Amino acid sequence: MDGAPDPAAVDAAELETVLSIGVQDLGQPFFDKLMELAPASEDRAFRNDALGALARAEDPALATKLQDLILSGQLQGYEPLFMMTRQMARAATTDLTHAWLLENNTAVFSLIPEQFRARVIAGLGAFFCSNEQADEWEVYILQHKAELPGYERPLAQATETARLCAALRKESAVDLVAALTARNTD
Repeated sequence: MDGAPDPAAVDAAELETVLSIGVQDLGQPFFDKLMELAPASEDRAFRNDALGALARAEDPALATKLQDLILSGQLQGYEPLFMMTRQMARAATTDLTHAWLLENNTAVFSLIPEQFRARVIAGLGAFFCSNEQADEWEVYILQHKAELPGYERPLAQATETARLCAALRKESAVDLVAALTARNTD
């Protein structure tokens, strides 16, 4: 971590995976180093892989640092959206990211080009897996409908996905546990 980077140390196709393992296994020191290197890098491939690895952080303290980075103005183009979406998609950080989004909605909305904002923001609700969360998300989006013209279809798709996930979880949980238990006893 203190030496010069060796671009040949890892196959380019595996870099994000290796960096993600570093974030998970080495924790904050490695995360902080990537936080320093990624936004400053002009190497698009490294930058994408490093930001992807950062976005896989599950430790709440690291996720909070990531949220600060998202709002810092250091990211380019769709990088903030990419990172926010990855955090919403991870079960360990969905609730934390959701709470952050609610608290910082004006700043987050401004990061997304207006022509995509409704689809992106409303679509984040698809990462939930309960009827209650789908209901809460619907209320939230309706509260912000003036800022999200065209939200209707993405919201319907997102809440349907969340409700289907909840139904699948409810209907399949017992069978899944039984199948995994049977497999472990074989």
